[in-house]
Parts: sequence; C-alpha cells; structure tokens
Amino acid sequence: MNKRIFSKLFLAKHLQGFRLSNQTDINRKKDIIDSWINIIETRRLKCSKEEEIKSRFILEIFGDLLGFNYKNPSNWLIREELKTNLDATKPDAALGRFKINETGIENDVHVIIEIKDAKTSLDIPQNRKAFKLSPVDQAFLYASKVGGNCKWVVVSNFIEIRFYHQSNQGEYQSYKISDLQNDDYLREFLFLFHKDRLTNSDKSVTDKLYELRERFTERVQNNKHIIDQLYDSINKFEGLGFVDPNFLCNLYPFNVSEDYVWHYKKGRMLTLNTDITDFLKGITTSEDGISLSKEVHGTIKKLKVIEAQQKIEYIFKKLSEFRIEQICAPLDLKTLQKKEINSIGYSLRHFEHIHDTELVIVSTFFGTKQKCECINCTFRKFELSKFITELKQNEQYQRTDTLDLAYGHYLVATDYFKKSYFLYKNVDINTKGREDKKIHYFLSKINQLYLFNLVATGTKEPQEKEILRDIKSIDLDRSIHDELEVYVDNDVRKYLIEIKENKLFIKTKEYIYETLEKLEKSKADYYDVDELLRKYLILYSHINKNRIIYDVFSDFQKISEKVFRSLILAYTSKNQLISEIPTFYFTEAILYISTQNLETILKPLDRLFLSEETKTNLIEQTKNLMTSYSREGILGYSIKDENISAQLENLWFKNRFLRIFSNLFSILSKAELSSSFVKDLANPIIIFLKAEDFLGFDNIKIMGKFIEKHGSIFNSTQLHDLLIQAINGTKYGYIKYEDFIKSICYAYRENYLHQPINDKSLIPKAIANSMNQNGESDPRPFIYLYAIIEDVSKKMLIQEMDKYLIRNFDDFAFIEMLNLKIITLQDKKYLELYIDSTIKSKGINSVKIVDGELNVTNTTMINFIHQIYKYNIQLNKDQLNKFTNLDHFETWALNISEFDYTHFETDWLIAVNDEYILTKLVIIPEIHKALEERLSKNYNSTLSKIYFKYFIGKLLRQY
Repeated sequence: MNKRIFSKLFLAKHLQGFRLSNQTDINRKKDIIDSWINIIETRRLKCSKEEEIKSRFILEIFGDLLGFNYKNPSNWLIREELKTNLDATKPDAALGRFKINETGIENDVHVIIEIKDAKTSLDIPQNRKAFKLSPVDQAFLYASKVGGNCKWVVVSNFIEIRFYHQSNQGEYQSYKISDLQNDDYLREFLFLFHKDRLTNSDKSVTDKLYELRERFTERVQNNKHIIDQLYDSINKFEGLGFVDPNFLCNLYPFNVSEDYVWHYKKGRMLTLNTDITDFLKGITTSEDGISLSKEVHGTIKKLKVIEAQQKIEYIFKKLSEFRIEQICAPLDLKTLQKKEINSIGYSLRHFEHIHDTELVIVSTFFGTKQKCECINCTFRKFELSKFITELKQNEQYQRTDTLDLAYGHYLVATDYFKKSYFLYKNVDINTKGREDKKIHYFLSKINQLYLFNLVATGTKEPQEKEILRDIKSIDLDRSIHDELEVYVDNDVRKYLIEIKENKLFIKTKEYIYETLEKLEKSKADYYDVDELLRKYLILYSHINKNRIIYDVFSDFQKISEKVFRSLILAYTSKNQLISEIPTFYFTEAILYISTQNLETILKPLDRLFLSEETKTNLIEQTKNLMTSYSREGILGYSIKDENISAQLENLWFKNRFLRIFSNLFSILSKAELSSSFVKDLANPIIIFLKAEDFLGFDNIKIMGKFIEKHGSIFNSTQLHDLLIQAINGTKYGYIKYEDFIKSICYAYRENYLHQPINDKSLIPKAIANSMNQNGESDPRPFIYLYAIIEDVSKKMLIQEMDKYLIRNFDDFAFIEMLNLKIITLQDKKYLELYIDSTIKSKGINSVKIVDGELNVTNTTMINFIHQIYKYNIQLNKDQLNKFTNLDHFETWALNISEFDYTHFETDWLIAVNDEYILTKLVIIPEIHKALEERLSKNYNSTLSKIYFKYFIGKLLRQY
C-alpha cells in the first residue's frame, strides 16, 4: 500500500466546502470518466499501443476533466512531447503556461506527465537497452530537466494515475480511473489537481496544502478536553475583534448537531453539548474573577490541560466581547429531546422553548469593568488633537498594530484617506503568504476596496490615479481562493466570506427598517427596545471592533439615524417605553446623523432628560472637542492647535468636525441641564470662539442657542467679550454672526438686564464693520443690542436703523424692532414709513385660501394687516386712501367697519386666525351670520374652531 501525500483526515476539513455541483460542466466530466472505464473494461487498451491512445487520454483527462486548456492557439496549458531544456529528451506531456512570443514558444512547466501502456507496471524498471528505469524514475528524470517551476510529476498507465511532488518519490496520490465514478474520489481528484488549484502564478492551493500537511497532527478534535475545544474554536478567529454570536453558536463544539440552530437570543447563547453542560456546572463568574469547582480542578489535573485557567478566562472574555452576556446549557438534555419528539412545534433548534429552570446559566462577564481603549473608543472621546498626536507617535515608534494605525488615520481622514491606503497596502504586502496573518491580510484587502470612493476626490493627481488603479485591480474572491482557502480554518474562511458579502449588515438593516416601520404604525405602542439595541450593537461591534471601513457610508449612517429615531419615539410615546436614552446612542447620533435631521428628530421633545452619565459624557466630549482646537495663551489670547488647524484644511475632516460640533450643541441645547453641569464649558467656548475661523452660519447659530439657554454660566464680561468677538468678525453682506449676536444679546438681557453694557465703542465698531463701499451701514443684526446697551449707544443705533429703513426698508427687521419695543407704530413717522413701504411692495392678490389652507405669495400685506391689529392701529381716511388696487380681502382687513359685507368670504378668517384680530371681529354680526351659514353648508375644521372659540364663546361670556 502506497504512502499518500495527503491523508484523508488531513483533507477532510479542507474538502468540507468543496462541492461537485459547483464545478463547471460536471456531467460532461463524468461522461469522460465513464468512457474511459468502458475502454478499460472492454480490453481495448491491451489491444492498443501506448502511442495510439495516449494523446486522447492526455487531452481528455488533463484537458477536459482537470481543466488544462489546450484549444487556445496563442496561450495554452498542455503541451505534448515537450523537449527538455538539458538534452532534448521528451516526456509525453507537460502542464503549465505556454505561449507564443517573438522567438518561438515560451515554456513555463509546472507538471511533467509520463504515460505508459496498460500492461506496464509503474514501479518495475523497464527492460530497455538504453536505460533500466521504472516509469516513475523516468518521469522524475524529466522533471529535473524542465526548469525550477516544475513541482509535480504525473505517471500513468491509463488504469491508474499517480501524482508525486517533485521533492519526494516515496509518496504519491493515486487514483484508478474506475474509482473516479465514486463522488468522494472524484471530489478529492478535482480538489487537489484541477488546474485552478494545481497551477498558479505565485503558489497554488495544492502547493500550500503540501506545506501544511507536514505540520498536521492527526489528532481528533473530540479527544481534546472541552476547555481546549472551546479555546480553539474561538482562538482561530484571533485577528478579528468581534465574531457574530449567531455564527459562533453554529460552530463546533457549541453546536454538535449537523443542523443550523438559532441559539443566540437576547444576549444569551445556548449549547446542547453535554460536555459544556458539565463544564459550566463547575464555573462561577463574579467581580472577583472566575472560580472553578473541585471537580473541574480535578479533571484539569487528571487530563493535564495546559494553562487551563488562562484559557477559561480567554474563553469568557471573548464571549463577553462578542456580545454574549450569558452562556447556557440544558441540565438534562435527554428529557428535552424526548419532549421534542413528543411535542408538536417544540424544537431544540430554537431557544425560546427551553425554560431557565431547565438550564445551567453562567454570566460571561467577570472581574471589574474596564474602560475600552481601542482606537475607535479613543476617537469617540473627541480629544482629536491628542488622538492625532498619538497616531503620529505610534507610527514613529511602531507601538501599535498597523491595522489600528490605518483605521485611526481613516477616522480623521488623513491626507484624504491616502495615508490609510498606504498603511493597508503595507499590511497587504507584509502579510501575504503568512499563515499567522491571514485575517490581517483579508482586512487590509477589504478595507482597500472600501477606500476606493473615499480616495477618489476627483483630482487628476498621478498619485491618486495610481492608487485607484491599484484598488480596482484587487480581486477579493481570488485573494480568498489563493491566500485563505488553505491556510485559514474552514469556519474562519466562511466567516470572512460573510464579511465580504456584508451579510450581517444586510440582515441588521432589514430588521431595523422593519422595526421602525412597525413602531411608527403602532404609534410607539409596543416594541422590543432591548432587541433593537442588541442588533445594532452587534453591527456596531462588527464594523468598529473589526476595524472595517464602513461607518462613513450613508447606508450605515441611515441605520444609526433610524435607531436613534426609534429611541426618541420610544422615549416620547404615551406609554414611555424607555425612561432614558443610553449614553452610547447620543454619541452615535453625534457622529452619524446630519445636524438638520438630528434637529428634526429632537423637535417633538419639549424637554430632554438625560442620565447623569450621559450629561457628564456630553459635557466632556464638548470640552474635549473645543480644547483640541485651541488653548488659552498669555494675556488671554487663544492659540490654535497645529494638528487640528492643519487637518481642517482637509474637507472630509472639516465636515466631520463641524457635524460633531453642531450635533453636540444641538443635544445640549435641548437637554435639561443645570448650571453646575455646563459651567465648565464657559471658558472653553470663549477660548474656542476667539480662535475659530472655520465655523459656518448654521454651526455658530446652534452654539448661540446653547448660550442663549445657559447664559448664566457666563459672567457679564464674558458675554461682552463674545459680542466683541462676533462684531469684530462682522462685515457687510457677511451673515455668519447674525443669529449668534441675537443669542448673546438674549443671554445678556436674561441674566444681566440691570447691568447695561457701557462700552460706547461697541455700536460704532458694529456700524463701521457693517458698512459697504459707499459708507452705508447695515445695522439690522445689531438691533438686539438695544436692550442691553447704554442710552448714547441706543440713540446711535436707532439713527442708523432709521437711515437704513428709509434707504432700504425691511419689513421683517421693522416687525422685529416692534416686537423688541425699540420703536412703536404709535409714532407717526414709523407708521407712515411702514404704510409707504407696504404699498410699494405688497403685490396683487397675494393672499388666497386654497382647499381650506392659507396660501401667501407675498407676505408684505398680510404682515402689515397683522401688525396694525396687534398694536391697535386704526388707519385714518388719508392713510387708507394711499392704498390702491386692493382686492376685497385687503379692503376688508384694512377697514372692517366700512366694508360692504355682500363681498365677504368666510375663508378670509383663516388668513387672520390670531386672537388679537378675531376678538375685534366678533362684534360684527355680518361675519357671525356668514360663518354660521358657511358651516351649515360646507364644514371646515379651522373655521369651526374659530366659530366656537370666539363667536359662540363671546355669547357664553355675555351670560
């Protein structure tokens, strides 16, 4: 009996995923085998000479069956009667790569084939005059003469085919043609020696298997102690920070059946392995660590399990990191199996049919909770300057894994992600072919692919073009086939393929979208909040703990937004499904939701109550972000951080910084926070604003809202300083600080109303900065200063506003001045100015009611109508006569007492639906009558409310 190159036990795990049904044209391959079996059985071979039939045998067995192409006229993989390099002797055939070039045929031989007739023994020396060598000896002699790439030697007598490695003539893989009718033999034959696996420009799959077989120890997994089995099943994923628990629970030894199971639910993993049951019975986890029973200690000692305590701690630590909170096993499996047989709908493949009382349950967490210091958690503190500095230092002193460095640079978009690309490329090159770094190799490849759209900024730089060309050339399927199929455990390879196919993301996305839809339809009546969050946390861990570049893409960010929206719905529901939103999800919202969408989500909240942990975290994150950008220097000056200033030149990083900044202040503005919590932000805000030169109108407006709400944390001098900062940054036509100035003024008025600002230079500076080239100022942003400045400055501000309104009337600014009580319509000067401006710009038929809804095409006239009613202005005859081209609505609204009510339309009441107007209309009987008639014929909900609140309400009050 020959010694096999590859034992059946060695091949077993590698053959698990190899299917004949997936092979191209498998039925034709079987027909070829049947044809040759027929030739052998009918003894046609013994009647034929070797030379007559060997060409057909070579082309059909090695060409058609094993896939070595021989039909391409310029590039082919089989060559018959190839002359050797040394002495021009010719083996019957060679396999490799052959192509025509300018000097002839270029030969790259990988396999030598020697064919003998069916009567020839492959091992007995041939009786020839020239030499007395066996066919095997002869073939090996040829192999030494065809070049250094020839790794394999094939010898056959039609009945048997043998494959030898060129380094060892003493062992071979043998296949009889008749055996290939058996699917198991054929599967092994194709798995090892098909052209896709036997030849490769670098190192073939079969070559790699040949290297591995020498290290293979034929030790059956089942013979190991359960501690070693559990350890091995988890340790083989080392290099990944997270494994989906739904995948893990289907692996041996957790799943000892051949069926797929659903044994992970609500943070628990179930196993039906009785060895694990016995093991868990002797395990106790607590804050003090993991303790083992006497029985477990005894077994460990008896079976000589090496480093058992360390392995157990590793197992439980990893299970906890994989979001498995508890591991469970049946106390009496046989009883449950009987129940499964005798009960309809009862299945041990599912978790929910088993009660807690029937299980041994062990928590996976032990010891004291440690803060995670991974690259992603460090970034989420928003100490961005420190983060960038540490990245540089870690790279310089080689203190961290290159994958961590690459991911860290991705988080801050260093050099528009090119830095990450070069680091991933470095990992790619340095880990290729290394058995111990295959997961690193895979992660470097998949992350390079994800970087494609991030690196592609649209520039025509040669470096960018070269990077994009290189990324485009990556064939991840080929990499998995060539680099991972052999060296990587079959379970790990399956999981890496799932990562490549993004299966966990797709599955989680479907669940979250469906859950939010159900939640919205039920009006947040009921849903499983914990399960939604658990699903999201698994996805989060998968992407971030495995350092996969994906959270920058809109697909992921939409999921984060939907989860946060679900939490807000649950928080604001009538039954209040949750009492508070966990801290983690606020950071997710800050990172992944656009500021506009976040404000829309938070809008229904009157007040947002936060846990003490969340408050502390948000304040700390905000402070960290601002102090990363600038620090206080001597004499009160602010000094910009060099790292952040340089990084802000990068548009990707700048947009990320602005989103984090705006979202932090959006949440803080909505939250219920005491002054004691937010007081630590006062100084960082001032230092930050003195230095910043990159915030936009929307960003600084949001910060202004926070200052407006929490103005008490600033003293009057600090608020004054903020005003100076904003005024100094103002220029004509530049709106950045408009709303910010308004917020600062409101904060000052609310907290220091009786301490007017005595800085007489404030208004002159503001006016000067707002002037155009003609020396005309635009003082509109500064009207909010009126309430907080001394009298001389007030007079100057009014004078400038009068000039502006005469020159370029703005009814919105005018109305705001009325609201702020800076001016009054009782002052004829302003009333006449307002009338003249309204007449000039009011438009024609600008107010209409369409389908019961107000439709305004020009707001000038409707605003004017509301203001004269609000301030009880009765226009005199001369003022009314100024208005021309009025429609019926405008004529009525300006003079309700003189109007011809035969033209009255009840829909007009919708346009003036304000208490200060409607209380003046109830005294007119024509309106009352028209409204009653309208509602009796054609109901309108808005008119009905007006009728009952004001017209019927007036009658009731009279009684």
